[in-house]
Amino acid sequence: MPGSIRETAGVNEASSAADPYVGANVYAPARRALWIGPLTLLAGAAIVVFGLSRGGAWALLAVPGGLLGLHGLLRTLGGGAVLLVERQRKRILRDGVPATGVVASSEQVRVRLGYPILEIDLDVTAEDGRKGRVSKKGAVPPQYAGEFGTGSEIPLRVDRGDVSVAAIDWAAF
Repeated sequence: MPGSIRETAGVNEASSAADPYVGANVYAPARRALWIGPLTLLAGAAIVVFGLSRGGAWALLAVPGGLLGLHGLLRTLGGGAVLLVERQRKRILRDGVPATGVVASSEQVRVRLGYPILEIDLDVTAEDGRKGRVSKKGAVPPQYAGEFGTGSEIPLRVDRGDVSVAAIDWAAF
């Protein structure tokens, strides 16, 4: 299917420009978190300092300020983690070795925004003969959900140094 390659929670999504369910940039929220998170953290810290410096009943501002700061910290860490996973996936798709994964087990754990979230175990055989097992959990485009039955072959790319580090090659479907 022509389109861009995307990933959610460790598993790629393929989408075309006509797909109304996938925005143009699924990683925009993670990138936004990297500047909104620190700002929220600073705002929370400022509220804490203001409340504690005024004393009395103003000190109660330390509680919502602390919660706001914690939210900012968690948002920053979460956005950074998502972008690190995406960077690794892009590197594997660009520099990795073609491989085939045979589905050993597959279970749908929930649906998120119309995309089934699957837990998948794959027995991987790289083009160069290396073998291993990979476990993935993430969103799968609805049009490909039926491709993940036990025994199905899934196109992958694996890291040149470690066959257990893999990315689903949606462009090869």
